[in-house]
Amino acid sequence: MPHKTLAIVNQKGGVGKTTTTANLGIGLANSGKKVLLVDCDPQASLTVSLGYSQPDELKVTLADLLKKVLLDEPFQPTDGILPQAEGVDLLPANIALSGMEVSLVNAMSRETILKQYLEPVRKNYDYILIDTNPNLSLLNFNIVNASNYVLIPAQPASFDLDGLAVVLQFVEGIKPYNPTLQVGGIIINRYDARNRLITEAAMDQLRESYSALLFEQIIRVDSRLQNAQWENRPVLDYAGSARISKEYRALTKEILKRCV
Repeated sequence: MPHKTLAIVNQKGGVGKTTTTANLGIGLANSGKKVLLVDCDPQASLTVSLGYSQPDELKVTLADLLKKVLLDEPFQPTDGILPQAEGVDLLPANIALSGMEVSLVNAMSRETILKQYLEPVRKNYDYILIDTNPNLSLLNFNIVNASNYVLIPAQPASFDLDGLAVVLQFVEGIKPYNPTLQVGGIIINRYDARNRLITEAAMDQLRESYSALLFEQIIRVDSRLQNAQWENRPVLDYAGSARISKEYRALTKEILKRCV
């Protein structure tokens, strides 16, 4: 099977990018795939969610490896990668990544630095999933340019609709650099049936504008998800056979069909 890189992107915070990355990654690993999760957010939410509560104390992170690419220094494809009990590997991040944006501005081939890092790494994996920071920065340009598919988590709320259009325009702007890039789909996160009137009105707008891109499986609000986040554990590891785990497993099956 060809190696696939999936970027989980939205310029808005709080839509579940990190949760999506972790649980889809574990779902793919549970399906027998070799998976690498890459934390591309200086806030290191993905890193923390997988149990590394002090990411600034890690010896090697993504920032160190991108710096090696910038300086044309050698590295091994396994450098900095941390195997996880959940069956995935993690390339962690920390606050040092926040300085990478400045370094990229004046770099040669600045749009391809992450792609250059991933080239020798991706052969070891079926899927690489990249968690992004909530903006459309040069770093996120690198991420999307290095990817085969973009997944867009979104909440069913009216204020998310304009943001989706901006993200899709951002992706279109990168296609000249990455002609095979595709939008894998829009993942509806945090669907709250308690606010049915507002939620369904937003869902109607989403279906009208983006029906071809919407994944069938919706991820609903669930207290188990909040509990798992509080304990820095992926919900697939935490919640067992609970409804939310079944939803993520169903979404994983859709990913396997779309992103091939």
